[in-house]
Amino acid sequence: MIGVSSALRRLRRDRRGVSAVEFAILSPLFFALVFAIVNFGFYFAAANSVQQLCGDIARASVAGLDEEERVSIARSYLEANYRNYVLLKREYLSLEVADSEAQPDQFDVRVEYDGAALPTAAWSRLLRREPPVILGVATVKHGGF
Repeated sequence: MIGVSSALRRLRRDRRGVSAVEFAILSPLFFALVFAIVNFGFYFAAANSVQQLCGDIARASVAGLDEEERVSIARSYLEANYRNYVLLKREYLSLEVADSEAQPDQFDVRVEYDGAALPTAAWSRLLRREPPVILGVATVKHGGF
């Protein structure tokens, strides 16, 4: 009995390997947090790019005299400038430009981006989640004022 109690006392005082145990407990939480931050960063950057592209398209489309011309300007602006947004790929972008139904003196620009093209989309599939669809919307008055 004396041998067992002295061995337990020695084991309680022995601090070797404590760091390894702490690392084994905390590292999954730390890496999950880092992964979540990186994942959100990619999503936020793509969402910002989509909204910026949508606003740029709306500003360019102001020059159109009628709905048909505004749609043409919007499509050509998208084709000419989507490459300026690093995270955006053309095949995942969709564009809708039309006169506003609610306000006849305005027109609406809507850009959608399928999040399946994001670098972190593989993780979404691994977690059995659909990648997000990112939406950018802008409304501009006819004539720009």
